[in-house]
Amino acid sequence: MKGAELKNYLSLYSSITDIRVALKNRVGPNSMRNRSVKQDAKFVDFCGHVADRLDEIERYVLENEDVGHIVISPDIEPIYRWLIANRGIKHIRACGIIACIYPISRFNSVSNLWAYAGYGVVDFCETCGKRYVQPGSREKWLTKTVGRLDDANQRRIRATKATKDELRAKAEGYLCNCRDPVIVSKGQKCFADQLPDFNPELKKQVYLCVSQFIRLKNPNLYKTYYYQCKEEYMNRPDLREQMESRARGTIKGTGRIDSMAKRKVAKLFLSHIWQIWNEIEGNEAATDAYVFDVLGHKDHIPPEIRLQDVDMKSKLKFKEINLNWDLNYGSQDVDLDDRIACDVDLE
Repeated sequence: MKGAELKNYLSLYSSITDIRVALKNRVGPNSMRNRSVKQDAKFVDFCGHVADRLDEIERYVLENEDVGHIVISPDIEPIYRWLIANRGIKHIRACGIIACIYPISRFNSVSNLWAYAGYGVVDFCETCGKRYVQPGSREKWLTKTVGRLDDANQRRIRATKATKDELRAKAEGYLCNCRDPVIVSKGQKCFADQLPDFNPELKKQVYLCVSQFIRLKNPNLYKTYYYQCKEEYMNRPDLREQMESRARGTIKGTGRIDSMAKRKVAKLFLSHIWQIWNEIEGNEAATDAYVFDVLGHKDHIPPEIRLQDVDMKSKLKFKEINLNWDLNYGSQDVDLDDRIACDVDLE
């Protein structure tokens, strides 16, 4: 299954999850609606029953054997096996990362992958707060942005379509036009009413993986690297001064050190994905010698699980989940002769 089809599968899973969470928040014990309005007990019981059924469907899409074999095609199976070999990464998270990145040949370097995932560094103007692009790259950036705006414009159904000139003017409004810009380099971020210059879904998937690595009880490479980076940031003079000010109550805590450490772990994890996937594709640029000789890195950290450590021959294991539901919930009885499509068959 290619990237587009895999994204459809992940979109289905996300839609089911969003509905289940919204339903539980609606009738949960801590919901604002439940605090302010006394809800009917039968309605709450019914919503809880529906939420349980959605939870079963979610597990079916996530772990069922039939769905798993449909999703994992031979061309992505090696990188999929490497991803799930890392403790903390499950089936849906591995598929999410593959769907966003596929194919790896799009990225000539790990820096391109970092920028695509939202972990790159871009220039901003301190005066106007807008993105700054060097004059030599400005026209190329505008052409690409206008193309993206036009794609989004064509997908609009009822709204009035914008012209090319209007899209060009909108794209130029994203950039700094100051005569003497004060340029600073910052991490990528989203702006209101602007298309992001990275893939927010990939950034979300990587962040969830990093958070899971840190929460694991057993030590692992990414967890160790996280605490190492966090200690280095805590000993930095400017950040130490901020922490002391926060302790005195003069400023509010922002969790900046934690976010900075997670960012470094995310970039390390992405570099390992780029390296392993290129090794699978037979690209020599992903070898350790390229990292040291060409990029000039001196502190390269190799993956904890190498490609040769992954079993590529064993059968992929998925769970068998049965969806033979019984719609009798609470004190209500459902007539089996009158129910419609109760025996759900998703095969």
